[in-house]
Amino acid sequence: RSGLRRCIATQAAKALHAPPPPGRNMAIVRRCCVASLVAFLGAGGAAADAVRSECLPGGPAPQEEWVRFANTSVFVPAAVPEVWAVLSNLTGWSAWNEVFRARIHGVAEVGKRFWVDSYMRTAPFALRRTSMLMEISALDENEKICWRPQLLPGLHGEHCYVLCAREGGTMVHNYEDHRGLLQPITRHVMGNATQAAFEEFNGVLSSVAVARTGR
Repeated sequence: RSGLRRCIATQAAKALHAPPPPGRNMAIVRRCCVASLVAFLGAGGAAADAVRSECLPGGPAPQEEWVRFANTSVFVPAAVPEVWAVLSNLTGWSAWNEVFRARIHGVAEVGKRFWVDSYMRTAPFALRRTSMLMEISALDENEKICWRPQLLPGLHGEHCYVLCAREGGTMVHNYEDHRGLLQPITRHVMGNATQAAFEEFNGVLSSVAVARTGR
């Protein structure tokens, strides 16, 4: 606790000379929590690897200058490898859910482009079914997979799934962040529908992952 206080005090002193942009205060606290917890566990590389800021209470925070567009999570009573096996098999999505279908050729890897067909049943009619070119921006086995839409003038986005081991299963954070000129209007028009679609996807993902374990 004293380490956390010292960390926050140090960051606050720095802020007096260069105030952080709006929304960065929680990011500072998260960094301090991670640093203090690592120290409490005894420091060292193993402890640092075991403590992921993305898995702290509240889940991953948006990057600087990005806005959280949709934010969902689900606890899956299955081990991380079981959940990852279902989630990372992009071509297999069409067999078990109606929200997202992926069209990809070859192995998923960072920089790989593929198409996602979406069905968001509560979206405005003209936007209910869409097809979008994506590029994988992050891929860490059993931990995280993200992709970014391509060719969208005025809007940058990133959709991520982050898996965190928990007692008795896996916490899956399914979220999307945006930035750019069209971010506010996109959130106004599609925010609620995207949130609902993510939650629908989460529920089916959980059922399929649990079924793999035979529970």
